[in-house]
This record gives sequence, structure tokens and C-alpha cells, in this order.
Amino acid sequence: MTTLRFAAEHPERATHVIIVGGYAEARLDEPKIAERVLADSDRMRSDWPKYLEWFFSIVFTEPHSDQAVRGRGALRLGGERRAG
Repeated sequence: MTTLRFAAEHPERATHVIIVGGYAEARLDEPKIAERVLADSDRMRSDWPKYLEWFFSIVFTEPHSDQAVRGRGALRLGGERRAG
């Protein structure tokens, strides 16, 4: 959280912020946000491959990024690699 706060308070000193294995604290006290977070969590738990398909479709939106989307099959639970 310190890095995000620094970048927000000093945008002239931070051109990029890279976060690995972390996330900004969510405001779950707002009903609409809490509902969305719960729905996304349920979607992940109920059908992981389908969730990955949805996730990569919104992350890789450029026409030339279809190879990255096809390569998503390597991402499965437990780090197991499968053809995708």
C-alpha cells in the first residue's frame, strides 16, 4: 500500500507501479463493490478454466494478442501445465 500511496501523492516521481502478488485493499463496505467481489470469487471457484477465458479476454484486447490468449491453457490450478 505504501507504493500505491507514494505514486498517488507524487505522480511526478513515479512513472510506473508494478505490483506482483498483491492488490490494493478493496472497499467492501459499499454493497455494489462487495457484490461484485463475491460474484467474481464465486466465478473463480466454480469454473476456473472459464474464469481464465473471461479474464484473458479483457486483459488481451488487441487483435494481435490472440496468441497470448491461446497460451492461457498452461495456467491451471496447482501450476499444472495442460494443452489449451
